[in-house]
Parts: sequence; structure tokens; C-alpha cells
Amino acid sequence: MDFDLPLGLKVQLPGISDSAGILKFIGRVEGKNGVFAGIELIGDSVRYGKNSGDVDGVRYFTTKIPNSGLFLPYPKLVASNQALIDKLNTPTRPQNKHRSQDSSVNSENHTSTEIISPLSARELKLQLNKYKQEIEQRNNVLVDLQKGLDDLEREMILKDEKLLKQKQAYEEQRKELRDAINTLKLQASESEKIYNMELEKLQKKLEAATTQNDDKKELNELKETHKIYPANQDDTGKNAEYESNGFTKENKIINSVIDKELLVYKPETKIDPSAGRKKWCGLCEKPGHDSIDCESF
Repeated sequence: MDFDLPLGLKVQLPGISDSAGILKFIGRVEGKNGVFAGIELIGDSVRYGKNSGDVDGVRYFTTKIPNSGLFLPYPKLVASNQALIDKLNTPTRPQNKHRSQDSSVNSENHTSTEIISPLSARELKLQLNKYKQEIEQRNNVLVDLQKGLDDLEREMILKDEKLLKQKQAYEEQRKELRDAINTLKLQASESEKIYNMELEKLQKKLEAATTQNDDKKELNELKETHKIYPANQDDTGKNAEYESNGFTKENKIINSVIDKELLVYKPETKIDPSAGRKKWCGLCEKPGHDSIDCESF
């Protein structure tokens, strides 16, 4: 099969005026029917790019700019560039015809060898300006990124300083809180000691009051016993027992009450110490009467 368009030729895209690209590949594409042309778009036509010279992971040619490659059916490309083909086939351009024949031979062998023809000075200048613009744009992006990075670093420094101040403030608050807790513990301990002392005093007072109440109760019981005890009892043994148990116990209670600053018990009637004893006269030394009633003197 003869191919009218040689590799490396600048061609125009079908249906798009003022479009341009470099023919980089002519042949079959895996998984597709028919013959395809691989074009590297240049200039403003780069925006029409679909790939970087590869289809489904198989590379057929390379592009200088990513996604500036495009695959078209070869007959469609030939139809849109017929004027260029006619110009190449004129007798005044035998070199181009020879190049076309070489391209046909390579295409018939289904090779994807790239033949880059020298570009014009204008095209090179356009590409150079385009690369400069891209470099400038990337530099601007880098400047913006660096500015953002610097802003982030300053923000991180400010946050670190703020965090450090907050940490110091928290540590100071914790120290004050620990001091306050220790002070409260000390006050609680002192208060506990004071309360225990007061409680001990109250306990002693309560015990003393209980003892006094018991003594009063016992004294009242003795008073009642004294009131109901027979005044003219003649039994010496009972009188003696009453004296030893009653009066002696009463005297002890009275003394105990006096020691505790209570009122001294006084009987309602005068007590005869000789009550219950046999009468004896010391004058005549005879029983039966007292000395005051003795008739012998």
C-alpha cells in the first residue's frame, strides 16, 4: 500500500481550520480496524490532544508535551490534506516524492519508525515561546506553592508558640490546684484534731454527768429508805445493820456529792445516834434508864 503522506510532515486536522500537527505514525493499531495516522499536535492545536502516542497501553509514537497526541483514520487525514499531497506530487518536488516512496515502503512493512522533518524557524520560535510560557507558568505555580508553604510554616510556628503558652498556663493552674488541695488537706487534718479534742471533752463531761445522775439517784433512794425505816426498832442486830449499811453508805454518798460540789443531804428530822441501843446510865452504871433520867443523884 502506498501512503501519500510521509512521516514528519506537518498536516491539518480534518474539519478544524488553523489546526496543525506532525505526522508521527502510519499503520495499524491493535484492537482497531483499518489504517490509522498518529499525529503530534503543535501550537494551539494541543488542546485537541487525547493521548501521548499510546493506545490501551501500547505506545506507537512519543510526544514532547503530554496528551498532545491524536489518532485518526488515515484515509480521513488524506482527504483533508489533498492539496498538500498534490503539492508533494508535483515534478518540482522530487525529493518529497522520494520521501513519500520511502514512507510507503516503511508503512507496508507495518513499522512505526518516526521520521522528523526539520521544522521551519517560525514553528521553532512558536514552540520555544510556548515552552517559555509553560516554564513561566510552572515557575508561578512554584512561587505560589512556596508562598503557601511559608504561610503554613509561619502558622505552625504561631500555633506552636500558642500551644506552649497554653501548656505553661495549664501547668501553673495545676500547681495552684495542688497547693490548694494540700492546704485543704492540712486544714482538714487540723480541724479533725480539734473536733476529736472537743469530742473527748464532751465525752468526759457526759461521763461525769452520768456519774452525778447515778449518785443523785442513789441518794434519793437512800432518802426514801430513811423515811420508811422504823424509828423505834428494838432489834439491836437490825439497828446495827442499818447503821453500818444505811448511814455508812449515806455518808459515803454525801461525801462523794460534796466532792462533786452538790448539796449536802440533811435529814428532815434529827437523828438520835443512840436509837436502837439499850438504855444505860453512866452515873449509877445501871441499865434501864439514861443518865438524864437517873434518880440516884
